[in-house]
Amino acid sequence: MPRAKLSVTLPADVWARRVTESFDETTLEVVSALTDGDTGTALLEVTSPELRPVVEEIEADDAVTDLELLRVVDDHAMVQVETDRPLLLQTLEASQIPFDTPLHVEDGDATLTVTTTRDRLADLGDHLDTFGMSFEVLYIHESADPAELLTVPQRELLTAAIEAGYYETPRECSLTELARQEGIAKSSASERLHRAESRVVRDWAADAFLTEEGPDGLH
Repeated sequence: MPRAKLSVTLPADVWARRVTESFDETTLEVVSALTDGDTGTALLEVTSPELRPVVEEIEADDAVTDLELLRVVDDHAMVQVETDRPLLLQTLEASQIPFDTPLHVEDGDATLTVTTTRDRLADLGDHLDTFGMSFEVLYIHESADPAELLTVPQRELLTAAIEAGYYETPRECSLTELARQEGIAKSSASERLHRAESRVVRDWAADAFLTEEGPDGLH
């Protein structure tokens, strides 16, 4: 199933775009969010050298029905915001696409990662157009099924290594001890772990660094 990273340009009248464009070095991180269709609630981490004016600007917006300041530390604030115009959440809900958190907003653009079918990803583009939002596919990657990524012996040994503290610093279990525990030769344990680690790292790197454009019709 494709995993895609998108950059969505928010409408000019949306407060998240306005405050991140109007106040230099201001970012919003949507830690969690939910919508009932008409209204939305989001837990936001606001970062800005002008924190108080930014929070006041958000609270004063006509679309914001409630704002609760939960925590302030230096130039960071955690706030809970309720809005009656959760355009991006409504769009994702209409497309039936869950997104990974945090969702990052900076300079008027929201960056998010979604895992969905290609058909729903294409539908998302249509819904975004309807709400006046353009988007760019930063990368698209065909995610591997976790059950197919490793063989059963690889998964079992990797799990045993984690549980035994093999990857702790300092190590709580040596390769010799791990091999003895699992009843296999040390050389076999070394090769099996190396293959498992290689597959996991390569799959992670594909998600983290792949910058290929998406399929035609998704821009």
